[in-house]
Amino acid sequence: MTKLVFVALLGLALGTGTVFSSDDGHEVDTSGNDVQMLFVGYPLKLTCNFTSAEGTAVTLDWYKGVDKLQESDRVKIFQTNSTLVILNPNEDDVGNYSCSTEPGVSGDQILDKKIHVIYLDLKKMDKSRNVDEKESIVLECPCKGIPHPTIHWLKDGKPIGDQNESRIALGTNEMGMFNGTLTINNSQWGDRGNYSCVVTTLLQSYEKWTFLRVKDMYAALWPFIGIVIEVVVLGIVIIIFEKRRAKAEFDESDTDQGNDQ
Repeated sequence: MTKLVFVALLGLALGTGTVFSSDDGHEVDTSGNDVQMLFVGYPLKLTCNFTSAEGTAVTLDWYKGVDKLQESDRVKIFQTNSTLVILNPNEDDVGNYSCSTEPGVSGDQILDKKIHVIYLDLKKMDKSRNVDEKESIVLECPCKGIPHPTIHWLKDGKPIGDQNESRIALGTNEMGMFNGTLTINNSQWGDRGNYSCVVTTLLQSYEKWTFLRVKDMYAALWPFIGIVIEVVVLGIVIIIFEKRRAKAEFDESDTDQGNDQ
């Protein structure tokens, strides 16, 4: 029996050998498995080399789940370097992949390697948001992932949640991610600060932030009040000026009449 040496290569990242459970109940056991991120529009390349002790090539079969993959316009299999390439990948290409030796190649034992391909679309949050005091505001973490990543929120670097404050509630964002929104009801001046959502995938965590400004509920009135005060002051000045001018004209008229007599 030919002794095989197994070498697993991945271009981007390796798993940590843990069980990851997302908020949607999807559980993935990555013990001993590789994890790789899929980027839409960029070729997905999975490499899983099996070589004999003599360095001779070993023919591999590639699977997604239980389905054996065949070459097509999008799927390319290179036996010389044991590589699977998927061109123009999309969300449908997320899943569990495996490469294995064909029956009989390695004797009685079939050697295989599992690679879990995940997907994350994470955009920037608005640099800042404004809310009037006593009003409500919804902050959204603009992300989508398969499997669902875990999301938690920070305010000025400290964890927050709906259990800490009755005015604060967590919800699902537009892309169906749990805890993807943070709603602040009856905004107060103390809500002002830096808010960030931390998105954790099978590979690593990412953080996006926005700064929330809370405006005085009477802020819109101050410019109007300022204009009114200016008009009133200007009116008083005009009235005083007109009274003084009228008095001066009256005094001048009396003087002219005295001279005529």
